[in-house]
Amino acid sequence: MKFSCTYRFSRFFDATPSTVNQMIKTLENKGLIKKKSKTARSISVLVPDELIPTLK
Repeated sequence: MKFSCTYRFSRFFDATPSTVNQMIKTLENKGLIKKKSKTARSISVLVPDELIPTLK
């Protein structure tokens, strides 16, 4: 079974799928990420790796 990235993010961040969906839209509007069109569960991060904190 494959899970949507919204579901996976909501589990990781302990947030509702609605909150995660809004977060993804906000990050995309700010130019920090880009969703790949016509490709499910694909998000490209547009921020240099050295500026991204390591998640535990």
